[in-house]
Amino acid sequence: MFKSVKNRFILFSLLFIVLSVSIPSMFLLYLFNVNFKQRSEVMLKTSFEVINNCLRHVMMHDDKDVDEVIERYNDVPNLRRILFFNEQGIVTFSSEPQLKNKYLEKLDDDFDFSELNKGPVITHDLSQGTVSVIDRVPNSRECRSCHGNAKNIAYINLEAKMTPAESYFYTGTMHIFFLAAAIIIIIFLGFYFMFNKFINKPLKQVIKAMDDVEGGNLDTQLIITKEDEFGILFRHFNRMAGTLKDNGRQIEELHFEQLRRADRLVKLGELAAEMAHEINNPIGVIMTRTDFLQMEAADSETLKKYLDDLDVIQKQVNKISGITGSILKYGKKLPKNFSKVKLEEIIKESLSVLQPRISKKNIKIKKEINCDGCLINGDQQQLEQAFINIINNAVDAVDEEGTIDIKISKNEKEELIVQIMDDGMGMDDRQIGQIFNPFYTTKSVDKGTGLGLYIVKKILQNHHAEIICKSNLGQGTTFIVQFNFSGEKNEKNTDY
Repeated sequence: MFKSVKNRFILFSLLFIVLSVSIPSMFLLYLFNVNFKQRSEVMLKTSFEVINNCLRHVMMHDDKDVDEVIERYNDVPNLRRILFFNEQGIVTFSSEPQLKNKYLEKLDDDFDFSELNKGPVITHDLSQGTVSVIDRVPNSRECRSCHGNAKNIAYINLEAKMTPAESYFYTGTMHIFFLAAAIIIIIFLGFYFMFNKFINKPLKQVIKAMDDVEGGNLDTQLIITKEDEFGILFRHFNRMAGTLKDNGRQIEELHFEQLRRADRLVKLGELAAEMAHEINNPIGVIMTRTDFLQMEAADSETLKKYLDDLDVIQKQVNKISGITGSILKYGKKLPKNFSKVKLEEIIKESLSVLQPRISKKNIKIKKEINCDGCLINGDQQQLEQAFINIINNAVDAVDEEGTIDIKISKNEKEELIVQIMDDGMGMDDRQIGQIFNPFYTTKSVDKGTGLGLYIVKKILQNHHAEIICKSNLGQGTTFIVQFNFSGEKNEKNTDY
């Protein structure tokens, strides 16, 4: 539910707004409440002290008229009522004559007069809009001549009206809560509108455009209407889409050209095979004639002096025959046949095919065979094709008089490992990560199609083998081929 930015924004915005509005509101309500209560208490206590002092003054003189004291303060603004009552709750004196000698209704049946020894009891009656205080009139020393040793002479109840501000506060607390809720809703809707307009809507446009590009529509462009961060993002997206479109077109053109080149190479290979076949016919005649002349020279003093020349001719003709034979063997599509083959022989045949190139660059080949027989279950033609490609790449990579090391060994699992190492220019990590991709090549356009190592990997996968490339710039390259014998029973007869 909260995976999208929109939902998380709504949640955290709502929490932030609620906390931002409710905490200050509750704090202000608390302060107002404390302020009004303290003000009411101070006012009532002050009134009580004034009335009590006035009453003491009157009682100390001969008139002792309590009603006169009550009447004197009855007209004080906001002072609603003055009552004197005894411990039985019977009103003895009152600013309202009809209450005199009646029970004070606001006293509960379980009212504890001893609580008044701790201080006055103040109550707020929100329904009547009044504040009331009940306190005792203590029997001081000068009053004991008349009232004996009683602890309290009487009890007094002062009731005052709340000020308009107090009434509005106490009756409007719920209104304040509703107002806070309304403010929260308004602020949230404002935040949501701004988020939806300035963030969510542009994000949806970007997501839709990216989906279109992912679907292959590289003509997708975003309309730039603002110069803010999203405007910059839209501009970069449009530039990216345009670059992808141009690169895609260039890649298609390059792939098409490489496919054409691959097709030409295939035709050239077929033509080379036909030419090798045609060359073999006159080569066969030359070999036959040379053999005949060698036999004649053995018995003829006249021809004997040409024997060395005939041997040279015979060797060179045999070399030509070997080269054409290798071309025919490599170029001819033979049926796939998995059988026990010797890796050493496959490497030897691969080097034989590439011998003219190796000799031309005067490359030194070092072979190290650390296994007996080096037998594997595979297709000899496919494996020769794979190793010819690997060794041919090594020949391309090394300079004149370079070195190529070929090592065949077994690991602790008795699995055959072939390592082909050259001292050429090497590759960086980016190139290593792409060399097995189709149509990727580090060679110039006229030398490579980018299909060789791709085909090598497929052939080796067909033989349950793994190929790994290790290389550093300026330090040469090593190709490691490891055959996994556990998969020998599931051979695939796949043409490459």
